[in-house]
Amino acid sequence: MILIPLVQNLLVLTGRKVTEEDIDALESVMLNFEYTRQSGKTTSLVHTVESIMLFVTKLFDLPIEIGIFAPQKEQANTDFKRLKNALSKSRQDLMIIDHDANRKAKEESNSKTITLGNGSSCYIFPVTSTSKPESKTLHLIIIEEAQDIDDKIVNEDILPMGASTNAVIVKVGTAGSMKCDFYRDIQKGRAYVMTYPEIAADRRRMYDKTGDARHLVYERTVKSLIGQRGLMSPEIQKPYYNVWQLAGGMYIDTHQLIAGRIDKPFENPAGDPVFLEYRTWYKAAVRRDLLECDQWAADHKLEPEQYELYRAWLEQDHYFGLDTAKSTDQTILKIGRMIQGKLTIVRSVSGGRGTNYEDQFDTLKDELSYFKIGAGSIDSTGQGDFMPDKFERHTGYRIFRMKFSRMTKDIMYKALYQKQINGNLMYYWQDPIKHGVKMIAPGTPLTVEQQTAIASEEFEDEFIDLEKRYVGEYMVVHHPDQEDAHDDHPDSTALMNFAYDSYNNSSGIKQFYADKVESERAAAAAIAEANRGAQ
Repeated sequence: MILIPLVQNLLVLTGRKVTEEDIDALESVMLNFEYTRQSGKTTSLVHTVESIMLFVTKLFDLPIEIGIFAPQKEQANTDFKRLKNALSKSRQDLMIIDHDANRKAKEESNSKTITLGNGSSCYIFPVTSTSKPESKTLHLIIIEEAQDIDDKIVNEDILPMGASTNAVIVKVGTAGSMKCDFYRDIQKGRAYVMTYPEIAADRRRMYDKTGDARHLVYERTVKSLIGQRGLMSPEIQKPYYNVWQLAGGMYIDTHQLIAGRIDKPFENPAGDPVFLEYRTWYKAAVRRDLLECDQWAADHKLEPEQYELYRAWLEQDHYFGLDTAKSTDQTILKIGRMIQGKLTIVRSVSGGRGTNYEDQFDTLKDELSYFKIGAGSIDSTGQGDFMPDKFERHTGYRIFRMKFSRMTKDIMYKALYQKQINGNLMYYWQDPIKHGVKMIAPGTPLTVEQQTAIASEEFEDEFIDLEKRYVGEYMVVHHPDQEDAHDDHPDSTALMNFAYDSYNNSSGIKQFYADKVESERAAAAAIAEANRGAQ
């Protein structure tokens, strides 16, 4: 799993005629491995690195640069000693025999670097809150004990070392106690997971194959610990079954959350020139009937799916939720409509950070103008109702103000939760790994797919981090008490759902059906009475 993407990168990087298409076809690969304690993960990594430094270097005649990062100096030293030991045992005929190269390699090697005579190097970086890893250009980045490394250090200091080489990123760890990117990727199914039962079974197969009883030591040790402490004790569940011990209760099970994915980029009416032409024509009359619209579509050779989408934007009710930024948050706008009986988020927009509400309003108003809006709900907490006031004065939208309190958030999130667990809330989604959003340099223009991928990642991460507890009858939902923790995407989604529920509960639709049922019951009762009289 590590070698194949590494080799694919090197085939392009060492090619003689590399085209822009070749570069675009490269995939950014991040591999997550969650193994239990004492399962052999470090040994496996060490021998993989050894093979790369010897064989892959020889295959491409190119020095390979590898970085291993670990949260404690002791872990980094363990990897370093094991790798040095493994390389010293490698057959001499695999090593470069150029004496000058070997001499130079020895001079460059130190307590944190292993350099071979063939030019390949492996750097060992202990990572702490006070240390800053030395910047290198790396082909392979390995993060050990990924559950304990600060995401900010990984994203700002470590991952950029692989930007110019499209480095393969490997995270290895076990269950931890703090939410982090490694945890979120595991929750989303982006990890290869091995727990005690699988590892014990694998080692027993090795025993059956080799007759070497040492393969059974791991199983015997863990069974003994289970007997002493009990299967469900945290001391067993966390290190041997990869059960994370988190402080806050999860708002929603991750599998229920990601069941709502629809693999599509966000809809963007403003970026479709044909739609803008159709929209201008459509609004030029007081009313367009279906035959006129069909004729326009036929004259302009619209594909059926494209025509259906244009009609949805202009004719179907959309609902929006707007969570307005405080000093450190984002203003997030969610726009959704009913698709096949499910409320579906079709667009997500960030209106910026900070408190420049005038500019934010202009941006958000423009985004909403391309959709037929049924209703919207806006957070009006702690801002003097500035944003909902603007919408009520300068748009014709039906607005539901929402002042966040324990009671109102209980109402909002309980209603949202019911839709989510029953599969009635969907959202457009693009794979952030496939689109390489973590490797995009600041200031780089983003494609529609990349914009969706970034919002997808933020949306899912914030929902996964979201915590809930009960205070009396109220369900209290909030982001973790951590620096840089946010709940802007969940709040705007809950507001969008509240707008949908409020509009449809008060628009006469329910009363219409209630009256219809009552009249049908009255008619049936009259017929029954008449029949009794005839008898």
